[in-house]
Formats: sequence, structure tokens, C-alpha cells
Amino acid sequence: MMYEGEEQNSIDSLSEEPTDQPDGVKVIVPVKFSSKDDFVKKIKEQLAYFEGVYFDGPNLRNDFKIYREDHFQWSELSSDTSLHICLDNVYYPLDFVKLGISRINFPAALRFSLSDGIFPVPSRESLRYTPEAKEKILEKIKIVANFFVNRFNDSVSEVEDINVIFDYYANAHRNVRMENRIFDVVELKKHADGRISTPKLKGIKYLDLKDLYETRESILGEYRKRYEVGRYKMSECKEVSPLKLKDFSTHDYYVFDKKISGNMREYLKTLIKRDTFVVKKILPFTLGNQRSIKDDNYYRILELDTYPKHLWRKIIKEFQLIQSQYTKTFKDLDTMVISQEWLDKRKRLRVINTSPRRTKLTGEVTCKIGKNLEKSISGRSCKFVATTLKLEDLHKFKGLTVYAHHDDFLKLDPIYGTAYFKQGMRVLTFSDRELKIIKQLDIHNLISYEKFMEGKNMPFKRIVTAHLIERLIAENAAVFEKRNVFESISKDLYNKFNLLHQYKNNYFGYGDAKLYLAMLEVARRYNLFDPSIYDTYVEIKLVLKKFTFLSSIMKVVNSSHSYSKSNTLDQSEAIKILCDLFKHYKYKIDLANYKMQEPEGLTDEDVEALTELVDDEEVLEEEEEDVI
Repeated sequence: MMYEGEEQNSIDSLSEEPTDQPDGVKVIVPVKFSSKDDFVKKIKEQLAYFEGVYFDGPNLRNDFKIYREDHFQWSELSSDTSLHICLDNVYYPLDFVKLGISRINFPAALRFSLSDGIFPVPSRESLRYTPEAKEKILEKIKIVANFFVNRFNDSVSEVEDINVIFDYYANAHRNVRMENRIFDVVELKKHADGRISTPKLKGIKYLDLKDLYETRESILGEYRKRYEVGRYKMSECKEVSPLKLKDFSTHDYYVFDKKISGNMREYLKTLIKRDTFVVKKILPFTLGNQRSIKDDNYYRILELDTYPKHLWRKIIKEFQLIQSQYTKTFKDLDTMVISQEWLDKRKRLRVINTSPRRTKLTGEVTCKIGKNLEKSISGRSCKFVATTLKLEDLHKFKGLTVYAHHDDFLKLDPIYGTAYFKQGMRVLTFSDRELKIIKQLDIHNLISYEKFMEGKNMPFKRIVTAHLIERLIAENAAVFEKRNVFESISKDLYNKFNLLHQYKNNYFGYGDAKLYLAMLEVARRYNLFDPSIYDTYVEIKLVLKKFTFLSSIMKVVNSSHSYSKSNTLDQSEAIKILCDLFKHYKYKIDLANYKMQEPEGLTDEDVEALTELVDDEEVLEEEEEDVI
């Protein structure tokens, strides 16, 4: 019990007993629904630095942490991205205009206590910016700025990789990590006593690395791209273009000076693991002078006129050291030796048929290829016609080629029916002798029937995914046929219906039911569905399963081309019904469908009273939901 005494207030304890309930004070603040977001924002601002506070409200975390240093602190709950103040943990925004400085975008708080000479105004809504207070705040900013600049400088060291230097100059941010937060010290540096340090490159003493960053593409200006190798193809570059440093993270490089033999070209295609450039040194740099016009000399590239002449040789040596960081990654084709194993394998591919009827050309195989039936045959999708293919042309086919033994042609027949037209695939059969040759090849778009049925290829994934989507569309034919109705209800739902329908048109083919079931079993066991569409399929399937009224309503909705109006529902009426049903089941639809129209004949006072009533009802509904 608290009461006023003669000299001071007194507090007496009336009773005390053990309890299993939590200690503390519970404060309940009724808030209009329309003010919810502002209220949450203010909560995060004002209470971000108080420990021992538990929030029971929407979008408010209770597991946030507060990190404190001697002169500053930050909270995971705080939403203020600018430098601010905590006066004994009470949040106050900084008035940068009164301080006479530009805004500092830095998500931390300067720490002050009431004993430091910083005081709030009587209403406690802001701080008093007296000359003494401003001096103390500016001094605290300098202390914090020095702390972070020094922390950043401690992380800067001498490095051996030129790319670290280039990344430093390419990035405008100067980051310091503390705990789980990254702070950019750029906006603090102007308030610090010292300067932000720059990294040094080992072995570089005289060359200006910042200037070199501005002209970095000239580092490899002596070389030009001659060939590009990728996907078992080697093509000559249309333009003899210079090298770009950004390509070094995504490409491999081979260099040559002599002529590249045919065997070496073919061997190189089998070696590459990612896109590759074959380059040649065409324009060796010369010293140059002030009369040089082109930028293919050291004088122009390094701006040697800005250095004392006795340092030129050292600067060129340093530049060549940086060049070597890139050129040392080049693989030299002139000294590369083709493996004997590869040569032996290539010889085996030059099969010569000893039959007196014809001699096979080098690098050819005979096979049977699936073709369209000339007349319908029950249970068959194609016929197999004898043909001859060049080995060097197998990889040029744009689609996937699936092969099997002549005796297994019936396994390939349903694949042809399922995927030939929609997937652009082809099927081949070979004899025992030809299969030995084919199995030795390493061609990206040529796989066996067994390998295809493992499911680790996109045509397989598209086939099974398209079949699932086709079955969903067939089961909900009215919904997909009249999907345009959903365009004014939910653009998101409408777009997903369209996406599934388009996917079915692109990839679904009427094939063998047994093959489909076998493929579906593999796909479900190892989750081998097309990731670009499968999540959408699952989402729409759940929507149609949950909202069974969609199919029933859409069956009686007028089609745009329908002439019969009896026992049908107009599309505008259907839209209203569907909007009400979606809102009843709390399914999110387009915002325009939530707008309320003001009744005619109401005064401004009536509208205001009605608005307050609606707000109160929404609060009551939320409280009822909490109780439930």
C-alpha cells in the first residue's frame, strides 16, 4: 500500500506468499485496427532498449537481443536506421539539423545517462539541445566514429590477390561485423579523427592501385579471344575481342601460340568442365612515349608521365606481377599432351565394315530411328527405320536422344508417343556391336533407356509433371476452361491457372499409361518433378481440394461463347459470389474486392460514426478469434 506521509511517500507490504505466476505488470492498450501498424512501429522505437519486457501483439518479437558497448548500443528490435540516442535506455531520435550536421545512416544508439548532462524537455518527447548538450553529443559521435574506423582499419591488411583490391574499390561500403550485425562505417568516417585504410598488395610498392582499378581491363590487353568452347562445341569468336576480368570467375582459359591440331580440338572438348576461352597473345605491350596515340603501351596504360623516370622499370615490373596473377591460370595448349587412352578410344570409333556390300565411312554408326507411323497400329506409337548417323553429328541434335538395343524397341515406342512432339526427343536402337561404340561416347544429350528412366533429366521431369497437371485440369475442367473469371478476383490465382494450362500445352503428350505410371513412381520416390512449376501445381491442387465450391460454381457459369442462358449464372454474379466465399474462408484476394461503398444520402458525420463502428467491430472480431 502506498500513501502520503507527513514528510515523504510511504510504501507498506500487506502480505506475501509463494506463487507460480510470472512477476511483472501487464499493460493492455486498445488500438484501432487502422492504427495497428503505427502502434507496432512506435513500440519498436520506444521499447527496443528495455530488457524484461514481453510483448503480446502482432509482428512483435520477444527473442530480440540488445548489444551494449561503453558508448553505443543496438537492438535487434529497433527499426531506426539512423544514429539515435538512448538516455538511460529511453529512445530519442537525433535532431541532425539542430546539431548542424548531415543525417548519419547508422543503426545504433549513442549511450547517455541523466548524469551526463543530457536532459529531455518537460513533456519528455524530445531532448533539449543546449550548447552544452550539443557539444557532448558531437563528442560522443566522434568517439563512436573513431571506434568503428579503427575497427575497420584493423581488418585491413596486406593481401596477395589483386581481386581483393579490386573488390575493395568496386564496393562503396566499408563494413565492420559485430556480433550478428554488419555496420557500414562510410557515413561515420567524416566524424573520425583518422582516415579509412586501404589494403596493400604484396610486392607492390610504387604502382597506384586505385588508378589501376580504373583501367583494370587493360591488364590483359595483350591477349585476344580466338575460340569459345562449351557444350562439346568449339567455335571461332566472331570478333577478336579483348579479355574481361569479370569472366575469370565463370570461365576457364587456354592459351596457344602455334597452330591447334584437329585432335587437340576434339580432345579439348572432352576436357572442359565449364565455358572456356582459347586466347592468343597478339599485341605485346611496348614502352611507348608521350607521342603514342594508341593505348597499347605501358606509357599510356600506367600513365608513366606522372611518375619519376627512374621508377618506370619498377612500376612496369609491378604491373607485370599483377598480370601474372591472371595469366598463371592459363593452360598452355602448345605444351599439352593428348592422353594415349583418348587416342586409342578415338581410333576404335573409326570402325570399318568389312562387308563386301559397302564400306562404312569413318565415324559412322548404323541404327534404327523412331519415325511417325504411316498407318495406325494398335498399341504402337512409331516405327523404327534403318539409318546411318555420323558420330560427330550426334551432339548437334537439339533435343535428348534415348537409345536401347534393337530387341528393346518396344520400350522406346511409348517414349516416342509421350515426348516426341512436345519434348523434341528422338529414340534410336542399335545392334550389340554399335552399342559398344555408343556406350564409349561421352555426349551430353545421348543417354540409354535405363539412364533416362532414372529420372535425372529435364525431359523426364517435364513429362511426369505435365501428366500430373493434365490430370488436375481434367478433374477441374470447368475451372480451367472459365479461368478468366478469376482475373478480376485474384490476379495471382488467375496467373497460376494460366501458368499450369500453358505448361500442359507445352509439354503434355498422350503416351502409354504403363510408362507414365512407372515414371511417376520413380518421380515420387526421389522428388523428380520440374521445380519451375511443381510448387504452383501443389498450391493450386490444395486450393481446388479445399474450395470444392469452385468446380460446382464454374460448371454453371456462362461461357463467353455460350448461347444458352437458362439454368446458368452470369459471370458478374459469379464474381460477386466467389469474392464473398473467398473472404468468408479468409483466402486473400485482390485489394479492390475489399473496398466498401459509402451508402448514398449519408452526411459526413454519419460516415465518421459508421467508420468508428466498423473499427470497433473489427477489434471485437479479433478478440473473439483470440478467445477461440
